[in-house]
Amino acid sequence: MTFLIPVCAVCDHPTFPPRLLCANCGAREWRASAVDGGVVVQSTERDGISIATVRTPLGPVLVARLLGAATTGAAVQLDADGTVPVATP
Repeated sequence: MTFLIPVCAVCDHPTFPPRLLCANCGAREWRASAVDGGVVVQSTERDGISIATVRTPLGPVLVARLLGAATTGAAVQLDADGTVPVATP
């Protein structure tokens, strides 16, 4: 399982969510870098759906749908449901 993080092709700055211009250097060229997992920074439930804030190894933090239970500091695997990040303990 992997999730793709946009990385600037000019300065290697990773970012999420995707942007038109690199926040670091202003370039418009991107490449995708796959991340397999991350660490839960925080988790909560809203309307019966569990969500987690996940810090990726590349640095960007993303909000993902959480399938299963995971506490702060737990390692999770990342995947995508279309463009929506999905985390699995």
